[in-house]
Amino acid sequence: MKPPSWTQIKKIVLDILFPAVCLACDAFLKTEFEINNHLCAGCSNQMTTRDTLLCSACGARLPENIKICHRDAPFMLAAATDYENAIVRSLIFRLKYERLKEAAAPLTALLSEYLSNLDFDWDGFVVAPVPLHPKRLRERGWNQAELLSNSIAALLKLPHLPGALRRVRYEEPQAKIRTRAEREINMLNAFEAYKNIAGQNILLVDDVITTGATLRAAAAALKTAGCRRVIALVAARRS
Repeated sequence: MKPPSWTQIKKIVLDILFPAVCLACDAFLKTEFEINNHLCAGCSNQMTTRDTLLCSACGARLPENIKICHRDAPFMLAAATDYENAIVRSLIFRLKYERLKEAAAPLTALLSEYLSNLDFDWDGFVVAPVPLHPKRLRERGWNQAELLSNSIAALLKLPHLPGALRRVRYEEPQAKIRTRAEREINMLNAFEAYKNIAGQNILLVDDVITTGATLRAAAAALKTAGCRRVIALVAARRS
């Protein structure tokens, strides 16, 4: 029998000293799936997903995944679940504010389940994240939307264009602004298209939508650049 390698021994020791725990409830993770997903089965089962797109203006379900109301809305919304879900809310907070990249794994799994529930043909789409301003990117070190969009592009086997948009204004974080009107003003002319994307269909990825001001501004910039269709994919919709 071949003796274990130093790498295997090191892993065994680290697993004993620092066992993997659930990012949501701190329970010890047992199976390989739980460990890879950084979430226990109990918490995973609490993250239920939708099965349709939504109107980005009023939140109405779109059973046929086509606009039946607010036809002038700049994008349709693909929101996997609601921000009120405590597990999802915790994961987004840890990804965004505690800078735990591991939280992207269960959120990607949530998005994957949601996308598999949608009866939608993504052929012809390209995937792009909502960008951070370069100054904020330096402060944070990485863009949580790009982490998710990279995984989604690989999952759907679609091109990934992290530079489709750029943020041209360093604005106050939306989370610090209370009113819808102030959020809209804060995002005014915040984005511009950075690559030649005329004629493209864009799957625009972010972590959460609240008032929709950020995604409306991003979608408007894409449409101004000549994009045909924009669908915004988020892990959660905050009502």
